[in-house]
Amino acid sequence: MTSFLFIVSFLLHIIAIYIIIQLYWQIQSLKNTDSSEINDLLKSYVQEIKDENKRLQNTLNEKASNKEVSLPDSAGTKLDVTIEEEVPVPFKEDVVQDYVEASLESKVLGLYHQGLSVTEIAKKLDCGKTEAELIINLNRNM
Repeated sequence: MTSFLFIVSFLLHIIAIYIIIQLYWQIQSLKNTDSSEINDLLKSYVQEIKDENKRLQNTLNEKASNKEVSLPDSAGTKLDVTIEEEVPVPFKEDVVQDYVEASLESKVLGLYHQGLSVTEIAKKLDCGKTEAELIINLNRNM
């Protein structure tokens, strides 16, 4: 009886493995088909965009001497566009002066290293005495 159960179990395992392999092959073929379809679709879209750009460039080049161009919009109607000549804008040289402003922390520490007291630092920088003291104490511990 047990040998019969082992044989049935063995056969069921073989069938299950065969089914799993078949499903794996089907999934792989679907992945390859989907990716190739997507690639073909994207190539066709890119080609259409290139063709449309070439038509637009040709239209602009042909009618550039007239200074008026009629371009089709997305609805298929034609838009009349007037090309104006570019007027050169004189280059204005602005002198930009950059400056660096030190942070409150660096100012407090600089004055502290010069030997000023916490009260003098607070008055000079127009900040609170406790704020200056806190900055000094935090940087002492580092």
